[in-house]
Amino acid sequence: CKLWTLDNIIMSNIGSSGRAAGGELEEKVDLTPETDAKLEQSAELAKSGQVKEALAMLAALEKRCRVGNDTSNLIRVCETS
Repeated sequence: CKLWTLDNIIMSNIGSSGRAAGGELEEKVDLTPETDAKLEQSAELAKSGQVKEALAMLAALEKRCRVGNDTSNLIRVCETS
């Protein structure tokens, strides 16, 4: 399990052109509503002692943001983790 830090995210994007394998631009998805809700849910889970569940939720959200090319929300999720 790799812990994503802001430095890891930046380094993994160096040399990335933002283009998919076929040369077309990758689609960017705005996951702000989902990110807002899940960050709040994960905070509540962590406060109630369910830290593993909170981290699992954040890990799934991190992947959705990364695959969806939503960098601003990806950074928010990683900073919260």
